[in-house]
Amino acid sequence: MKKKYRLLKNYQFEKLIVNGKYVSNQEFFIYYFYRNDKGTIRVGISVPKKRVNKAFIRNKIKRQIKHMLNDVKKEWSIDIVVMVKKNYLNNDYNTNKISLLNLLKKVSMKEENK
Repeated sequence: MKKKYRLLKNYQFEKLIVNGKYVSNQEFFIYYFYRNDKGTIRVGISVPKKRVNKAFIRNKIKRQIKHMLNDVKKEWSIDIVVMVKKNYLNNDYNTNKISLLNLLKKVSMKEENK
């Protein structure tokens, strides 16, 4: 995932979590905020140390989520923060991918109803 598609700074995460809306399921929280600049999608990924103790596992989860998000349309003018829940570790990659894509469909449907 290229740098222009990522949220990198702490203040960007905080602004999105405070001002944005969220959807969730058993594996993920997704905080989102629609932008008016009609730019590109920007994604931040958070894997809390409280839920996953080992750094190499947190990094593996981040790589998996980046790979899951490769198919998402890039012209979508939205900021998204994906937070992982503990149940993520109990499922396999394909189950988690389906779960994440279903949440993103919910977010896109809420945009259409807006």
